[in-house]
Amino acid sequence: MWTAAAVCATPAAVLAQTGYHGHEFGAGGHGWFGWFMGPLFMILVLAAVAVLIVMLVRGLSGSGRHGGRGGPTDRRTALDLLDERYARGEIEHDDYEERRRRLQEQ
Repeated sequence: MWTAAAVCATPAAVLAQTGYHGHEFGAGGHGWFGWFMGPLFMILVLAAVAVLIVMLVRGLSGSGRHGGRGGPTDRRTALDLLDERYARGEIEHDDYEERRRRLQEQ
């Protein structure tokens, strides 16, 4: 019986001698450092999680560097660009026909 009581009382006696009273902010604790670093690390962890979520969403949706306009396999040809410029009215019909003829010769 004394053995069981001694085993149960030993951790309490050790903790009482070391000054631990159920919290870390006493004389032997972290003080202001713990109060400052705890929230700072919490913010850093939350920011890292947010960055990972944004990267995951961009990677899955394909809206990375190209802004959702398609990747390198979705490039337009020079003839496509010429057709768009003509459709917007940036170049005249004669100029369009001349440039189109040159592009088709290449």
